[in-house]
Amino acid sequence: MSEKKQGPKCKAVTRYWLEFYGHDKFGICTLCGNSGIIDTTKTAVTAAGIHVGRKNYCICPNGQWERKAAMKKAVKDDAPGSQG
Repeated sequence: MSEKKQGPKCKAVTRYWLEFYGHDKFGICTLCGNSGIIDTTKTAVTAAGIHVGRKNYCICPNGQWERKAAMKKAVKDDAPGSQG
C-alpha cells in the first residue's frame, strides 16, 4: 500500500506495524503472514473452554487494504438498486 494513498491514521498504523510486527529481514507480517486476515477461530479459547476466536483484519498494509475493500463493497451492496 502506497503511503501517498494512505490517510494519516493508516500511516501511523503502518509505521507501528513495521516497527513491531514486520519481519526485519523479509518485510512479511508476523501476525497474518501477509494474508491480511488474522484467524483465531480455532485457537482462541478461554480457560472455561469457550471458543471466542474470530477472523479480524490485520493491521498490516494488506489487512488495511482488505478492510477498506470490504467496507467499499458493503457500501456498494447497500446502495439503493444494488443487487449485491
